[in-house]
Amino acid sequence: MTDGLPAGWTVATLGDLCEVNPRNYSVPADDDELVSKVPMAAVEAETGRMDPSETIRYRDRKSLTPFEDNDVLFAKVTPCMENGKIALADGLHNGKGVGSTELYVLRSLGAIEPKYLMYYLLQPGVRKRAAESMTGAVGLRRVPKNYLANLKIPVPSLAEQRRIVSTLDAFLDRVDAAMSSIDDVKRKIKQCVDSTVDRNFNELTEKKRIGDLFKVAVGTTPSRSRSDLWEGDIPWVSSGEVSFGRISDTREKISEEGLGRRETRLHPPGTVLLAMIGEGKTRGQVAILDIHAAHNQNCASIRVSESGYLSEFVYWYLFSRYEHNRRAASGGNQPALNKAKVEDILIPVAQVELQRQIVSQIEGVVDRLSRIQSSVNDIEKKAEALRISILAAAFKGELAVRDRREGLVEIALAEIRGEVMDGRRGMVLSGRDREFVPAGQSPALLAIQEELPL
Repeated sequence: MTDGLPAGWTVATLGDLCEVNPRNYSVPADDDELVSKVPMAAVEAETGRMDPSETIRYRDRKSLTPFEDNDVLFAKVTPCMENGKIALADGLHNGKGVGSTELYVLRSLGAIEPKYLMYYLLQPGVRKRAAESMTGAVGLRRVPKNYLANLKIPVPSLAEQRRIVSTLDAFLDRVDAAMSSIDDVKRKIKQCVDSTVDRNFNELTEKKRIGDLFKVAVGTTPSRSRSDLWEGDIPWVSSGEVSFGRISDTREKISEEGLGRRETRLHPPGTVLLAMIGEGKTRGQVAILDIHAAHNQNCASIRVSESGYLSEFVYWYLFSRYEHNRRAASGGNQPALNKAKVEDILIPVAQVELQRQIVSQIEGVVDRLSRIQSSVNDIEKKAEALRISILAAAFKGELAVRDRREGLVEIALAEIRGEVMDGRRGMVLSGRDREFVPAGQSPALLAIQEELPL
């Protein structure tokens, strides 16, 4: 037994098992030959799969990295590596492909099954250690080639590797099926929230400009070169903290001098903040201040609390207009909203009592859906933990006791499936408002309807 591994296993470095970044194909390609083109976006995260459907003439490859069927692709750059962009090249056009220069290509020399290697590299622990070895500037760090070449890998016989791969395929396919069901429920929850919000605003036809109803302001960022401007106790909101919710504290605080004009820069509780910039999810998101706070120049503050409107009414309406407001942004490399565009957003006119009714209806449904979402998140964590434990067991030789391990996995999968299905059966619809009413509770999932209402 080697290092606690079963008899017949050994440990070898990846450099002894594979050629790292081979320059050529096993069978040379003609210049006119079509090969698959695999950009980094075509390599899936954590699934071991890639999309080989795009093609390119080999002569047009320029500096792209060559690889062939059964090579293992390993993203070397952050955050792709940490996200698990590791895949087995399979189904390539004419068996050949080219891809991002940020991919390492690992070609087995014969003593390791490619898919066995892929599964080994997909382990979170392996990726965590690779991340710790990264070098380079922040934001563009890479795993060094020599780290990968010196990586030690437990190696059983080829026959045992194939059996382990077959077992992992079967187990992980079932875990993936469970995760797919969870993802489906999460999508339906989001659809239901969106439709609930939209339904409550659709009948309000009279609208006015935000700029005609509320004061709108854009914030500032004190100079980072002056530490005294950041040594106060005044909450300061960055655009990343504006994330569909309420803000009761901030990551950073500023001083009175950093604030400047208090009457225009410090906003009262009830102010609605709208993020104006960001290519990810940030632009268009909204939040309600529960505290007095200032904010940066990438946010607009809408002083709803100084008007006859409910902050929550404005918040949920802007929530419903998220995609529309994102599209209203302008600019080149980084599209953004600005103060004028925010002031031009139209908002429904409604008496306060009607606003309260609408907010109450929306938040009643959203609160119940949030509890469901929390339970779904717990089940998702359980399924992911099961995936990690299966992979860890495989490379300790523990899948050799197949019947015992398979029984444990089946029990865990049955529990996850049961919780999802029990929850789905636990929701029924009631009344013209299509509200959710729990019909029962499962241990981990309060309620998930088979088909959430849209």
